[in-house]
Amino acid sequence: AAADGKPTAPPRPPDVALADEEEGEGELPELMPTSKSNADSAEVRKLELEACLLQEEYRQHEEVHMLTLTEWVSEFNRLMGDIGRQVIERAQGYYDSRSLWQQAVQEYARAREELDQTNAKLEAVQRDLAKAEAALCGGDAQLTDEEWEKVAPLDQEEADAIDGMANMKESAAALQGEARRRLLQALRLSALSDKVASLQWKRDVAKSELAAKHRELDDCRQRFDNEEQMHSSCTWYCSVKRAAPFYEKRRLHETEVEAQLAVLRSLERRLQQTRQALVASPPS
Repeated sequence: AAADGKPTAPPRPPDVALADEEEGEGELPELMPTSKSNADSAEVRKLELEACLLQEEYRQHEEVHMLTLTEWVSEFNRLMGDIGRQVIERAQGYYDSRSLWQQAVQEYARAREELDQTNAKLEAVQRDLAKAEAALCGGDAQLTDEEWEKVAPLDQEEADAIDGMANMKESAAALQGEARRRLLQALRLSALSDKVASLQWKRDVAKSELAAKHRELDDCRQRFDNEEQMHSSCTWYCSVKRAAPFYEKRRLHETEVEAQLAVLRSLERRLQQTRQALVASPPS
């Protein structure tokens, strides 16, 4: 113990102390982490935290999804017992054909909307192309550089290529002033023509898709009409009316399950992207 009464550490053997000093002499001082390494470490920790949170959120949604499926099994068995399996099976053709017809109506509407949007874009680009052709041919409808940029925007790579050609000694004289301006206009016109051709191809594909959806719609409508005709003279005791609660609850259940699966797929994509970012991040 020291004179002041406080305990002191026991003395170390001389050979141990000497060995420590010899080891310390040959060691380099530890390098302090740079600001970049600190930033990289912070980014890695942020990604790790995000991955953990996403994984936990996915687990919670998955539990809710599994609970929904389990509850539907109980509800399914209860409805089967209350209504009767034979009644539900006799009405199945009617409700399945109606569901397919409603689905076909929605798909046809989406195909119709896509075709309308494509036609609207094509008409706008064709107007721009006609305006650009008139200006390039030296008509009265001349366009300023700002109007050219608005009517026919040029890709940055193409604009950089023109600037690179202008900086070359052998072509500098040929691509200055009006000559360079005319070349840019020609490139803009070519880009517009390509865009028109692309939209025309997309329009033709959309037309074919719409025609196919229209045939599917007619077929589904015919099947549902046939099923509806079979039950047109039924009374309140008809299987279609008695089984209505079962098929309505089944529809609601399928809608809920589809919404849950969409959330799970979205979380799975985000989790995969976060893990890929973690793998690509520099080691800490």
